Amino acid sequence: MAWSVRACPSSPARAKRSLLLLRTPVCLLPAVCCYPPTPKRGGEKAAVSSKTNMHILVNAGLRLLHSSLKSSKINSSVPSIREMLDPFVSLLLDCVNSMHVKVITEGLQTFIWILKFPLPALEQTADNLTKQLFVLLKDYAKAGAGRGENFELVQNCFKAITVLVKSVTKHCISDTQLQVLLGYAEEDIYDNSRQATAFGLLRAILSRKLVVPEMEEVMKKVAKLSINGSNEQVRVRCRQIYLKYLMDYPLGKKLRNHFDFIVAQLTYEYDTGRQSALEMMAFIFQTFPQPLLLEHCGLFFVPLSLVMVNDDSARCKKMASLAIKSLLGHLDMNNQNAMFTLVNSWLTGEKMALRRLGTQVCGLFVEVEGEKFNRRLDSLLPLIEKEIHADNFEDIEEEEDEKAADRLLFCYLTLITKLIKDCDFLELHKPTDTLFNIWRHIEAHLYYPHSWVWLTASQVFGLLFAAHKPEELLSLWQSIEKAPKTSQSVASSFLATNLDQKMRELVLSFCHQLQSKYLDIAAGEQVIKNLLFIAKVIYLISPESHSVENEKEVEVEDGETEDKTEEKEGEEEEEDEKEQEQSVEEQDKKRPPSVLWVIKKLSLLAKREAADTPKVPLKRTCVFKFLGALAVDLGKERLGPYLTTIIAPLYRELDSTYADQDPTLKNLAQELIELLKKLVGLEKFSLAFAAVQKEATQRRALRKKHKALQAVAHPDIAARKKIKKHQKKSEAKKRKIEFLRPGYKPKKRKTTSLRDLAMVQ
Repeated sequence: MAWSVRACPSSPARAKRSLLLLRTPVCLLPAVCCYPPTPKRGGEKAAVSSKTNMHILVNAGLRLLHSSLKSSKINSSVPSIREMLDPFVSLLLDCVNSMHVKVITEGLQTFIWILKFPLPALEQTADNLTKQLFVLLKDYAKAGAGRGENFELVQNCFKAITVLVKSVTKHCISDTQLQVLLGYAEEDIYDNSRQATAFGLLRAILSRKLVVPEMEEVMKKVAKLSINGSNEQVRVRCRQIYLKYLMDYPLGKKLRNHFDFIVAQLTYEYDTGRQSALEMMAFIFQTFPQPLLLEHCGLFFVPLSLVMVNDDSARCKKMASLAIKSLLGHLDMNNQNAMFTLVNSWLTGEKMALRRLGTQVCGLFVEVEGEKFNRRLDSLLPLIEKEIHADNFEDIEEEEDEKAADRLLFCYLTLITKLIKDCDFLELHKPTDTLFNIWRHIEAHLYYPHSWVWLTASQVFGLLFAAHKPEELLSLWQSIEKAPKTSQSVASSFLATNLDQKMRELVLSFCHQLQSKYLDIAAGEQVIKNLLFIAKVIYLISPESHSVENEKEVEVEDGETEDKTEEKEGEEEEEDEKEQEQSVEEQDKKRPPSVLWVIKKLSLLAKREAADTPKVPLKRTCVFKFLGALAVDLGKERLGPYLTTIIAPLYRELDSTYADQDPTLKNLAQELIELLKKLVGLEKFSLAFAAVQKEATQRRALRKKHKALQAVAHPDIAARKKIKKHQKKSEAKKRKIEFLRPGYKPKKRKTTSLRDLAMVQ
């Protein structure tokens, strides 16, 4: 137990009390002498104000008002609603003056919608609102504010100023303020996060037609950005702003500099920039007044023409041709003649590229002027006849020269196509000799090796066929036979002269096109349309020769079918095939044309494709479509003599069992079978189908018998064919193994020579 030691006082009473205290243990002293009292709940309350969290309620109310305006729940066209909205203007202005960033932001977002309404309070508070917006820009629009609440505030502040400048026309914002805004916009056009608001602000400033020295420099930056912008949206917005500047501002002589800049961008490195420049040119041609276009048409015409030939992008070429057509459409006759004089000098140039340029631009003149272009044909037709002459494209040794010649010929044939569509080329009577030679050259180019050329020539003949009816052509042929001189156009006379022989030559030409390795769906359909018209004409020429033809050609067709089937099985020699093709062609030239001959000619092409490339059904699809169209055109009464010939290739396709057969082609053949069944009736069709089936069975048996006889009569030939067959099987097996097990290499067998087998003594 511890005792406390204290100093003793001097008085007796105090001494006594002190003595008691000295003798009292510390643990018995009262607690108040050692610890403070225990705290209790409660105490003084902190000061409370009703305005402390008021901004949260204000922000919630602003959101409700903003969402109502944004979702069009408030109809501003009703006068009573506008009266209810008018008091909100002063309240929103107080919110913009708030100390809280969120309240200011929501107030600005609401103001963006309110400023679009014709409210009386806006005219009164426009000055105060403008001043407050500039204060906000001064305080918050600083470097580094790229995210967060302050960034949203600045963005909405710019949007509000944009709407204020554009919509509130009665409020006169000063040029100094516009110049300040122009500086802000110039800083933000290169910032991806602020570009959208900067572009809107620039359009608003341009609508006020601010004229300051800085405007020219800003527009130059915008023009460059319209070419080399990072994405399409930026380039589009910049083009719109730049073109608005060119349209609205009185630039005078400076306009030429801007046009020079746009033209210079046609040689920009990337095609996106060139496309943007072409878009600006197209807008200029459509919207600028005609006097300005007449003054500067030469500046645009030549560079755009060069783009059509030299540009690597097909889209740029297309856009350049559309721009030239738009420019020519807005020029008067004198300027068009001046431009065509330049084109004529290109047409007569020495270089092929220059002549090709002239041909393409001449085609644009044809499309723009239409029938008015006929006044230029007197000088153009002799030039066309000279350039498309077949002798010009023979004996070309260099590959580059050959490509240039192909392109030039294609351009001239395309020009003829445009002349037929827009200038009534088929109705021309003079110059007779020149036009007749042009048609002869076009017919000769049906055999041209380049696919673009023969396809375009085929399209020209398609247009020629579309302008005539088979009956009219037959009557014209008969009249020409009686009286050679007629009043018909040169095109009609060319087609009707020696009509039977002409139809035969055209059938052979179009069948030759079907054999091209560059054949596609569009080209095949064009060829089939032409052949269908020719078949209609041939039927009118010699409808009585079909039964005789049917008997004469059975043997030839049997031989062809047998030979091609043997080729499919690997049993045909190449020399025999060439000799057979030559003999067939010689026989074709001697026969009179008939529909049955056309059908057999196309059926032979289908059989050859089935034998050579069974997995490529393009030719067979074209032939089957021709057969279906011809059957519909002939009808029930005239279809009888050709029924078995039409069914034969269809039956072959349906009866074939080769691997990877195209289901689309098989479905097409089945549809044609059903069509024929409906046209001629079930009984007649069944008889024809049974005859075809029986003939196919007999041919197979005959081939099998011939094969067995050949093995006995010519064992050496049979042995070679057998070896060849086994080699093909072995190669097919290897390909299958490589496909299923890539990287697998079979083990090589150990070979034993005679020396290893010899007995060593």
